[in-house]
Amino acid sequence: MKKSSFFALLVAAASLLLVAGSSMAADLSLTYSGNFGPTSSLAGVAFGVDTAYTFTAVFDPSIDQMASQPGVGMFSISHFTIDIQGHGTYTGDSAAPLCVLIETAPDACAFGLAMGEFAFLGLFGPAGPSFSADAPTAVTLSDYQSPLFSRLYMPLADGAGELRIEDVGSEPATAQIDAVPEPSAWMMVCLGFPALLGAVRLRRKAA
Repeated sequence: MKKSSFFALLVAAASLLLVAGSSMAADLSLTYSGNFGPTSSLAGVAFGVDTAYTFTAVFDPSIDQMASQPGVGMFSISHFTIDIQGHGTYTGDSAAPLCVLIETAPDACAFGLAMGEFAFLGLFGPAGPSFSADAPTAVTLSDYQSPLFSRLYMPLADGAGELRIEDVGSEPATAQIDAVPEPSAWMMVCLGFPALLGAVRLRRKAA
């Protein structure tokens, strides 16, 4: 294999991986786990006991609906799922104006959901000096302190009814934000790695 052809293939593969890496994190996802209290309900039926849940909310961190308020970020959710122990996994109604709400202060931060005048927020310890509610990045929180707001009425998709959050259980919550790779970025990764490996193999054969 000619050196010029090898290097051209190598550059093409590296370019695909570089472009993929630069576009891997357009959206973020908030994953939040905790327990609903006994008076919270699903489709009109109260849980009756503390009930574990985990929700994941995908959002675009570049569009802050509260940009005029430093230290407070509100971001529209593009996809929402929640797993409720003993009940199943549900998807949020895409027509509902559900948002991720983040607030930060030097000694604490709050993460959760908001819709209209209602909010579901947990208070945690500091997220770190580099974290900003106005331009959030990946972070993991475990220093749960207490609930801030525990009232949110959320319509669910596919006729599942309404999730009414009225209270929280006694178990501490956890929260983390992760990057969500774009499908096009994964496609470039899938193309780039085989091309890179192919270039290396051809180079070895030529040698």
